[in-house]
Amino acid sequence: LQSRGLGDVYKRQGPVDSDGLSELHRLQVASALRGRSPRELMPSSHGRLRAARRLALPGVGIVLAVLGLGFIERPVAASRALGILARPWAATFPPAPPPLRLDPPGGEVLRGGGFEVVITAIGRERVRFGQAGAGAPARRTVLDVSDGAAVARIAPVEEAIRFWAEDDRGFVTDTFTVVPVDPLTITSLLIELDYPRYLSRPREVLSGPISSLQVPVGTRLGLTVRTNHPIERMGLVRTRDGEATSDTLDLEVAADIARADLTAERSELLSWLLTASRSVLDVRIPPAIALSVEEDAPPTVVLVYPGEDRVLGIDRDLSLVIEAKDDYGLREVGLVWWRESTGGRRGAPRREILADGSGARRLTLRPIIGLESEGFLPGDEVVYFATATDSNPGAPAAVSDTFRARLASLEELTDEVVRRTGGLVDEARSVRDKVGDLSDGARDAERRS
Repeated sequence: LQSRGLGDVYKRQGPVDSDGLSELHRLQVASALRGRSPRELMPSSHGRLRAARRLALPGVGIVLAVLGLGFIERPVAASRALGILARPWAATFPPAPPPLRLDPPGGEVLRGGGFEVVITAIGRERVRFGQAGAGAPARRTVLDVSDGAAVARIAPVEEAIRFWAEDDRGFVTDTFTVVPVDPLTITSLLIELDYPRYLSRPREVLSGPISSLQVPVGTRLGLTVRTNHPIERMGLVRTRDGEATSDTLDLEVAADIARADLTAERSELLSWLLTASRSVLDVRIPPAIALSVEEDAPPTVVLVYPGEDRVLGIDRDLSLVIEAKDDYGLREVGLVWWRESTGGRRGAPRREILADGSGARRLTLRPIIGLESEGFLPGDEVVYFATATDSNPGAPAAVSDTFRARLASLEELTDEVVRRTGGLVDEARSVRDKVGDLSDGARDAERRS
């Protein structure tokens, strides 16, 4: 039947349409496959495939067993290996990871401190952190990445240091810089001391760290302060001795320089107040200045001799010893005296300048009041005291105790003459006796020889 069908197709005259060709092709395929079994119709490699499948089954079992052990011992690595087996193409040609990122991207840190940098490194196991100072070779440190980030530290930062990060694929971040800065503080302090004029002391200039200062009262202090950063405000908090409250003296500020004047009147503590004109990492306040003000003590004067009232006999010269002192220097030492007669009449006071403008801190003077030359009569009295002033024009004069010296009366003079005459006679007898003794001794020595 099929042979007749083919022959009829070949014998057909005229053009052949698509249905005829299809019928012809079907009949040819059916003629070629007639009498074949289904196994013979399979490709020639079918046997090899079945053999390969039989051999692959044990291998797959071994691999699964190894992966099972790996999950037990190293679950993270085993999961990663399983992921590679599940996606071999993605493991062989992975997509590019996100770019590396540094936080913070540079900045400032206190000199000598440390600077921490967080490296965002998603999709990496490790990164290299590089840093280099001025004129120094680059130094790289390998850091392990945990949860997509690694932490690097630059320390100590004593100069500007450049830093960056890179990975094994050749990705490199931009280069950033960390710069050391110093805390705001006072770098220079000058204090000009202008002493009161009456002290005749030249101006002094002090510099450097100053924590204590001792000056006479009335001294003018001129302060010039320089800082290492521009400042907005600088002040001195003045806490005076014995007072619970304090006030602030603001200095005149220009960029990094501040100036102020103050007069030392009382002892006080001067504490610094600093405010930077821009943000700074830290402020280091210098120690406070303990200002000790020396009060100008008044001078002292003492009549050392005779130091008591007395009666003058034949010797009518009154000898005195005066001692005067001052903490800064004496300007004048004087003696004031007057006469009081037996009738109650008082003479005009007399003032004698014993020392003038010496400037010495201590003087010992020995003046003499000649009563006979001043016309004193027996029974008259002289009243006297000493004075002293220092260079401070506003300070009062110091005054010693007042003493009296009286000239002996005629009876007292007669008694004194008799007493003195008797004393002279007694002395003459004593001398005569001593001479006799010496003469006797000399004769005895001559006889023995």
